[in-house]
Amino acid sequence: MQAVWLAIVHTPLWVWPLIAFSLWLGARELRPHTVPAGTLYILPAMVVILALVYMLAGAAPKPLAYVLWLAAAAPFAALGWVVSAKPLAIHKDQRTIDLPRRVVPLALIVAIICLRYAFGYIYGRWPDLKPDPTYALVQVAIGAAIAGVALGYYGRLLRRFHTAG
Repeated sequence: MQAVWLAIVHTPLWVWPLIAFSLWLGARELRPHTVPAGTLYILPAMVVILALVYMLAGAAPKPLAYVLWLAAAAPFAALGWVVSAKPLAIHKDQRTIDLPRRVVPLALIVAIICLRYAFGYIYGRWPDLKPDPTYALVQVAIGAAIAGVALGYYGRLLRRFHTAG
């Protein structure tokens, strides 16, 4: 229990407002609402960029990291596609989409926070593990899985918007 307390106490102060803001954004998705269709690109783009940045900055061998990233992202993209929310209504003329309450965006945000916090803790507590490619590959695979879900989920929503009559 003391290790958890020490991790919390040693977390930089700027992290807490970022976590709170991210959770607030995700919690807003728990109610039906209308959004501009263009905003559906934001979360998947951020998730993919984060996953790629951590892949490129990590200690994993790059060719293996690329293959692992694709291998982890692909099946989770299919999962995201399958669980994607069906819009309540699409307003092509206004370029907006009415969405039902959705849990997946909040789950993606929580997954990202947990992944970054866990590896931040691991590398902070045991800095000698940072150059270990095994830990870097685990981080790549988990990040790619999260990115895959985001790509599939939002990809299907955007396809529904763009193909609506």
